Amino acid sequence: MGQNLTKTSKEARQTRFSDVCGCMDELKRLLNEEYDALSTNPHKMIQPLLEDTEYMLLRMERRMDEYKIFQEKLQEVVQRLAKVQKTEVQPAMGAAEFIRNKISTSDSFKKLTIKEYEEKAEAIRWVANNQEAKLRIYKDLWLAVLTLFEQVKGNRNWTTLSKEEEENLFVKLKNKYQAWLPPQPHRDELLKKLVEARADVEEAKNPGEEPVVHFEDGGSIPMSKVRYDSDIGNFHPASFKPGKTGRKYRE
Repeated sequence: MGQNLTKTSKEARQTRFSDVCGCMDELKRLLNEEYDALSTNPHKMIQPLLEDTEYMLLRMERRMDEYKIFQEKLQEVVQRLAKVQKTEVQPAMGAAEFIRNKISTSDSFKKLTIKEYEEKAEAIRWVANNQEAKLRIYKDLWLAVLTLFEQVKGNRNWTTLSKEEEENLFVKLKNKYQAWLPPQPHRDELLKKLVEARADVEEAKNPGEEPVVHFEDGGSIPMSKVRYDSDIGNFHPASFKPGKTGRKYRE
């Protein structure tokens, strides 16, 4: 319980579970099943769980802060979108109808001067140019929204996938990370988590370094160390063996 688990980077630490619930389940299991051993050195056995919990809570809080920043930037774009006024198309349509009436016969056509026809043509052109300008503004602003979305999404897969697309992504991830994936059955459980966008990968900053899996619930585990325990329905690192009965204490 008190072993010094590997720190993966300045930003990430290896946690004993993929979420806070796992830590709390284990804490309650220790209290209920190993109280005598726990009471001899409670700090050694409980402090690591608290440190993991605080790390996960703060990591999720930072993520919420990122969403808040995204919200504020998005609101700025929405305000700019609201200021774009619609171009009234009726003046152009009226000018086109006016010309149409005048060209119905040769006599009526000749009643207007070339300049008068040109004025109507320019009225149509003005509306079209104004529409094009507004459409460019809309496009640029919506592209700004897309950029904000891509920034807050990062490398997470937030796209709703078909069954075939999920299978293709599963194979793609397996091939991409084959050198770092854990052994079976943990490999497939992790890949399913990644396909479902319930976890994402922090790519290694330097060649040869191991990528880190960040679970959406706050936990972080180096990819090759990820293990899945069906008894507790949770992920944990290979160097840590959780109690099998933790979930029975979940309210």
